[in-house]
Amino acid sequence: MIILYLQTFKVKYVLKRLEDIIGVLLKPRNIMKEAYPLEFIERHYDKVEAEIERVKQQLLLDSFNCEQDSRLCLYIKQHQYAVVALSDQVFDFLKKKVADHCSLFPSTNKVDACYTGIQLLIDNLLQFLRTNFNRFIDNDGKLDDYRKHHYASHLGKFMKSAVDNLQHHKIDKELVAIMIHPFKAYCQQAAVSFARHDFTKNLEQLIVGLKDRATVNNSDVCLLMIELNYNTVVFREYYINYLKEGSRDADSPEAFYYLQLKKINQLPVGASPGFENTRPPIRELICTWLNEELIFMEKQQQMAGVISGIPAEMSFSGKKVQTTLPVSHLSLAVRLLLDTGVIRSRNTTDILRLVSRSFSTGEREDISEGSLRNKVYNVESAAVKGVKSLIADLLNEVRKY
Repeated sequence: MIILYLQTFKVKYVLKRLEDIIGVLLKPRNIMKEAYPLEFIERHYDKVEAEIERVKQQLLLDSFNCEQDSRLCLYIKQHQYAVVALSDQVFDFLKKKVADHCSLFPSTNKVDACYTGIQLLIDNLLQFLRTNFNRFIDNDGKLDDYRKHHYASHLGKFMKSAVDNLQHHKIDKELVAIMIHPFKAYCQQAAVSFARHDFTKNLEQLIVGLKDRATVNNSDVCLLMIELNYNTVVFREYYINYLKEGSRDADSPEAFYYLQLKKINQLPVGASPGFENTRPPIRELICTWLNEELIFMEKQQQMAGVISGIPAEMSFSGKKVQTTLPVSHLSLAVRLLLDTGVIRSRNTTDILRLVSRSFSTGEREDISEGSLRNKVYNVESAAVKGVKSLIADLLNEVRKY
């Protein structure tokens, strides 16, 4: 089926020979028919090694000849699924998951060593695909059982040291339980995706890195988890409650929330899809909550008549100022003027309110203050490119004077 599917796109399925060697010739029940089973396996180990090297070269050659990314993406994914299936087949032989497994042979240890070597060769091919064609790999696809099994065994030992490490820094017990959950879930699930595997390994490295720090507190850990994109409902609720408690102890809850918003927006943006790839990034979820809280607090202040600075009712008289910039570009322009000190104001809220009431874009007559605020603190990559282009145009215009 895979072969016919790929031929539609004029590319060749290159794993057929490897599948025949492993799935037919090296099937334990078939090898038992040979006069010298161990020698037969050792001879075919060399064939597997040579065939995998040929496959690597052919994949690289086919990728150079493939004219469209969409075709290459399909090509690589289909081979990814097939390599995982091959790896699982050999893993089943070794772990007695099928009727004909390696323990059927008299010299079990030597046979196991050969099959383990073949398993490592296939794993190497899978890593070759991930290294050379990472852009086309299906990260939501199933991880091979060999890698999943060995990493789960490692996590069983790691979890104890991880808890000890976190407790040494006096991290909140509830937060520790949240951090350890992905490790437990990984070990308990029958199958995991490549993305979940990568996330879990990154979380392990995060916890290992805390060991060398002199001091670590709950806030530090939470920010690292936001950077990692640990976007579960449980962590979101924990962090929001943590922020609420912090705001109660602060002299100015509004200033406290703005500081947290600043810290989150200054975190590096990672490429990881997060713990749950069907949910929005945790950074976006938390920033939205903070923005909504700030708007609510400001409206309360407005009703109490305590807002200082630019009056709330202030706006340009008559028609609004029209701009060709979309809201995302306008918000970034305002932020640049504030960050560089061109506009001096301690109250960003009043500035944003003034802009939202006084400007209209080509897309909309009325600009939502909340939308403007969100885009100020969550800068879009398209907006960065657009404003860079605008600044370049302005520089060219200045040179004319």
